Amino acid sequence: MKKLNNFKDIISYIDIQKGDILCISSDITKLLAKCRENKEVFNPNLFIDIIKEKIGSKGTILFPTFNWDFCKGKKFDYYKTPSQVGALGNVALKRKDFRRTRHPVYSFAVSGYDQKYLCNLKNVSAWGTKSPFSYLYLKGAKYFFIGIDYKKGFTIDHYFEERVGVDYRFFKNFTGLYSDENGKEKRVTFKMYVRKLEKNVYTAIHPLMDKEMIKKGAYKKYFINNIHFSLIDINIAGKIMLKDLKSGGGLIYPKKLNS
Repeated sequence: MKKLNNFKDIISYIDIQKGDILCISSDITKLLAKCRENKEVFNPNLFIDIIKEKIGSKGTILFPTFNWDFCKGKKFDYYKTPSQVGALGNVALKRKDFRRTRHPVYSFAVSGYDQKYLCNLKNVSAWGTKSPFSYLYLKGAKYFFIGIDYKKGFTIDHYFEERVGVDYRFFKNFTGLYSDENGKEKRVTFKMYVRKLEKNVYTAIHPLMDKEMIKKGAYKKYFINNIHFSLIDINIAGKIMLKDLKSGGGLIYPKKLNS
């Protein structure tokens, strides 16, 4: 385990480069615990600023701000609907240097070089070829995981499932009220490539995926101050997943619920 004194040292130690596109998925519980242990206050805005400084003006940072309430018939509000997938996403949504992408279920808070492009996307399908997920794959972005195993938060796996057309998912439309960035409210329809409930499965990633990604240079793991961090090259990982899904290799597969 590596021991470092502060967050700037941690981010400096991890292989994040100027101009990187970073999609950050996190559970900051252990970061908070480490700060309490050191009698410090965790400042999430400072943490975000340190990452932004590392990637520089040509870099782009995305925080997932997913919220599934639209699927339950609730209105999506571009400004008021919170993220259900992490504290840092909600912090980013309140910052003036971040804007939100438009999908009412799978949105991102974005800052940096490609912010305008991403926030102008009008993808109807959550994981389609015109979505932020497609951008992450085609641009060779990096997933940066903080405090969690990537296998529990690698949402882009559904993008590859949609590209292949797996038989345990299907397209489903969701219609509801949508308040956009201009405050205009309208009734809209979006779609997602959702699980077939009768199949009783969910998407799982086999632990052998770790070994395959390491072999291809796509996966870097760090254990710093008793906290797990990892970086994944999405383009390389995606090519592995696409090949595996087409061949039924078992690295990404439908796993029975409760098994």
